[in-house]
Amino acid sequence: MTQSQLADRIEALRCAFLKELGDNRVELTALLTRSDQTAPDSDHHKRVLALSHSLAGRGGTFGYQTLSDVAAKANELLESDALGLHDAVRMLIVAVSRVLDQPPHA
Repeated sequence: MTQSQLADRIEALRCAFLKELGDNRVELTALLTRSDQTAPDSDHHKRVLALSHSLAGRGGTFGYQTLSDVAAKANELLESDALGLHDAVRMLIVAVSRVLDQPPHA
C-alpha cells in the first residue's frame, strides 16, 4: 500500500467517524428530552455511558482530543454519580457539536 493509499483509507475512516458522530448527536439530543426522568440504572443511562466511553476512546484517534477529554470526564462523572444524566448529555452534545461544526479539513 502506498503512502497516498494509506492516507486515503485514514481519511475514509475519519469521514465515517464524523458521520457516526452526527448520528450520535441526533441520538443524544433525543436522550436529552428523556434524561430528567431517567433512573441511574435505566437503559438511557447505560446508553449515555456507552456513548461517552466510546467517544472518549475514539475521539483522540481521529484528532479530536478535546472531544475525547470531555467524553472521558462525562463518563467518569456519570459512573461516580457526580453528574446527572441531563447535564452529561448536554456536555456531550456541546463537545460533539464543536467537532461537527468545524470547517472540513483541507
